[in-house]
Amino acid sequence: MEKELDEKNVKKFLEMDFKNDPERHEIDWYLERVPNSFYTYKEKDSNKHISALDMLFNKDMILTPCDFHMSGMKHGFYCKPSWDWINPIADYLKGKKVLDVMAGNGLISLCLKHLGVDVDACDRAIGEDNKYTNYRCWDFPIISGEKYIEDQKEKGIVYDTILMIWPEYDGDGSDKKICDLFLESNPNGEIIFIGEDAGGCTGSNAFFDSYELDWISELSNYYTPDWGIHDGIYRASKIRK
Repeated sequence: MEKELDEKNVKKFLEMDFKNDPERHEIDWYLERVPNSFYTYKEKDSNKHISALDMLFNKDMILTPCDFHMSGMKHGFYCKPSWDWINPIADYLKGKKVLDVMAGNGLISLCLKHLGVDVDACDRAIGEDNKYTNYRCWDFPIISGEKYIEDQKEKGIVYDTILMIWPEYDGDGSDKKICDLFLESNPNGEIIFIGEDAGGCTGSNAFFDSYELDWISELSNYYTPDWGIHDGIYRASKIRK
C-alpha cells in the first residue's frame, strides 16, 4: 500500500486561512475542517514515476506533500492538526491542567478543548506583530507565556503540563524563559514540545543549551511530519549541568 495525501481533506482544511481571512467563524466550522487524517492509502503503482520537474511544473499532477507544506504556511499553519494524532494526545492530557504557551491560530488548543482537555492558551502577538499567523479561531489572551504563567500563579492556578508547539527557530530565547518559569511554578511539571530537535527549524539556541528532548513514541507514532520536516512530539527536560 502507498500513502498519499487525500486531496479532498486537504482542500477542505485549507478553507481555513489564518493569514488572510479576518472572519471569525463558528467553532464547529473550524472543527469540521479538521480531518481524521490528511492521508489515504492506495495500491502501489509500480509503473508510476513522478520526477521533481513533473511536480514543479505540471499543475495537474497529484498534490504533493511539498505543495501542502507551502500552502499551509501561507494559511498560517506550521503544525497542522488532524484527529488521528490529536485524539491520542488528548487522551494523554486528560486529567491534567494544560497551557498552550504559543497558541498561534489557536486551532490545536480548540481541538483539545473539544475533546475534553482542560487547556488554556496564550500567545504574545497577533496580527501584524505575529509573522506566522494574523488571525485566531477563539479569544485566548494575547500575552507572553512567561507573563501568563506568573499571572495565573498569583490566582492560585498552576499548570501540570505546558505545550510548546513550533517555537520560533533561532528565536529570542522566550521558549527557554517560559520553560524556566513554568518549572519554577511547578518543579514536577511536564513540557510537551512539538517541533524538531536541536539543529532543526524550531526552537532557540538558548532553549537547546538548557533543555533536551525525549521522543514520546506513544504519541509521535500517530504524528506525520510535513514534507522536508522532521518534527515530532517530545518531552523536554532540563539538562543537568
